[in-house]
Amino acid sequence: MNTDAIRHFYGYHFDQNRRLWNAFIARLTPEQYTRDMGYSHGSVRDQIVQPDQC
Repeated sequence: MNTDAIRHFYGYHFDQNRRLWNAFIARLTPEQYTRDMGYSHGSVRDQIVQPDQC
């Protein structure tokens, strides 16, 4: 794999993450963002942030 391919995949990954963030995460209210959902790590926030970084 060459550096151009790595840059391409990095750019694609960053772009898709930004699109998902803007389409879904950014639209949540603070209550929705921090509400415990009862699975895995709990809230949407806790799914994104490592628990030891809170």
